[in-house]
Amino acid sequence: MMLKLSQQELADRLGITCQQLQKYEKGTSRIAAGRLHMIAQALDASVGYFFAGLQGPETMAPPVAPAPDCVAGQVAPPAEADPLAALLLALRLPRAESGAPSA
Repeated sequence: MMLKLSQQELADRLGITCQQLQKYEKGTSRIAAGRLHMIAQALDASVGYFFAGLQGPETMAPPVAPAPDCVAGQVAPPAEADPLAALLLALRLPRAESGAPSA
């Protein structure tokens, strides 16, 4: 894509500083979806233009299954864990049963 547009002109179209545009270009700042849409409009391109050639979900690695010792986001302590830590975990009461006000 060749628009003969300077970084400053593009930044002006987007209402951002040239420094912020350079951060997007270098990858030091993330681009929000809304901002990406604005950039695509300013460049008279589709948002998909920026993703051309990237792997799609069908070619990406499958998600990793949780470890067998994980249940609902909690990790069971290993057998060789500190006995005091294991005791504290065993004595821990759920928030609703402990009498503490729930958030």
